[in-house]
Amino acid sequence: MRKVSFGLGLAGGILGILTSIFNTIALLVFKNIDFIDIGEKLHMPDFFEHGGFFFSDLKIFSALSAFYWVGIAATLAAGILGIIGAGILKNKNIPAGVLMLVGGGLCFAGGSSTLVAALLIAAGVLALIKQKGKLPEGTQE
Repeated sequence: MRKVSFGLGLAGGILGILTSIFNTIALLVFKNIDFIDIGEKLHMPDFFEHGGFFFSDLKIFSALSAFYWVGIAATLAAGILGIIGAGILKNKNIPAGVLMLVGGGLCFAGGSSTLVAALLIAAGVLALIKQKGKLPEGTQE
């Protein structure tokens, strides 16, 4: 179970960091686009003037970007916690499991990536399961 937990935690951590980097780039690119100008180039000015497109009001887009930054920060923190948890899993399984569960909860609460949250929560639960040790010699099951 520890190898599976290590793999899930490491995969969730790496995926969380990559997701936060990709989302940061996407936010910086799309934040500077003037969607009303796109409508004029598509010869649809009436559609954009009457609020037919969701991002025609750029104030709404700016307010949404604040929530998007929170999701990016939560996913980045979850990724870092997942990698740390995977790193200390072999020696300290309980703190590692707790770190991965906290990272998964953060990512789920941030709403940025449910896949990363699912990987980290599964890794945390598997890390907390008590591993069956070897039976002493001379005993039977």
